[in-house]
Amino acid sequence: MVTVGIAGATGKLGRLVAAALLRLPSPPTLRLYVRDANKLPSWLSSAATVITGEADDRAAALKFAQGCSVIICTYLGPDQLMEDGQKVLIDACAEAGVPRYVASDYTVDYRPLKDGELFPKDPMRHVYQYCQEKQGVEGVHVMIGAFMDTWWSSFFGAWAPHEDGKGGTLRYWGNGDEVWEVSSYENTAEWIARVAVDEGVKGVVKFLGDRKNIHEIAAAMKAVYGFTPALEPLGSAADLHAAMHAKRDADPANYYAYLPMWYQYYMLNGSTLLVPHGADADKELMNKKYPDVKVVGYEEYMKMYSPKELSGAMMGVGEKAGL
Repeated sequence: MVTVGIAGATGKLGRLVAAALLRLPSPPTLRLYVRDANKLPSWLSSAATVITGEADDRAAALKFAQGCSVIICTYLGPDQLMEDGQKVLIDACAEAGVPRYVASDYTVDYRPLKDGELFPKDPMRHVYQYCQEKQGVEGVHVMIGAFMDTWWSSFFGAWAPHEDGKGGTLRYWGNGDEVWEVSSYENTAEWIARVAVDEGVKGVVKFLGDRKNIHEIAAAMKAVYGFTPALEPLGSAADLHAAMHAKRDADPANYYAYLPMWYQYYMLNGSTLLVPHGADADKELMNKKYPDVKVVGYEEYMKMYSPKELSGAMMGVGEKAGL
């Protein structure tokens, strides 16, 4: 029997991954690692063994790892959690004999970057290297581009709906031909679940819900909603680079004011693409390995929400499924 451990199971992605695992034809045994078991929904706590502990608690992490076939990390938080907290889990895997560790990546391909470029991904790069060097533990790194739910959010700033809900504006940097690679939270959880129980999967694996440029996204909105959104160019990629640094220099503590600009820049310049320019998507992506996963692209995602609801959909991830 496969036993899957999920660290960070009280978060939205952790709950979605657990639900996806329990829906499999042969559900694995679940072990959960959380700080506060009271935050777990009853459907999940009753279906799993729950171990409580802080991210830096090595003894608790080792207890959690005992008996696991694979550990999935779904942490999301500050750099110390994303790097040091994951290293504690990887060390626990090595000590407990857990052969695979699914790192908390679920993002763009950060590997070509240098420290300080897309700085929120520095911890992921360091964890990737730590897995490469750790004896007895194979790292599994699931890359999915940006979260579709976040791309539409007011936080990201690409979509601005009209108050009447009957239209809106797509804002973009660059020339408009750059592709946005995205996957929904739900699809990501389904892919993570299948990778976790597929013992042969190791190293970097890439999945995508969709990849479109801003003009193609506008055309998709026309097809789904019956209106063509206004397009608002914000400047060139060089303009974005200058603006994001100026905003951070002016108020470094206001992290969330400039963070989306950093993501946009390193996605638009092509350095973090899962499918590089000119590459064959079928060869780069593993979507076809799990054909039972119903892939949600831009149009399918729009069909689940009204134009006005799109900008807040990220806050309700999992609610439609009762999670």
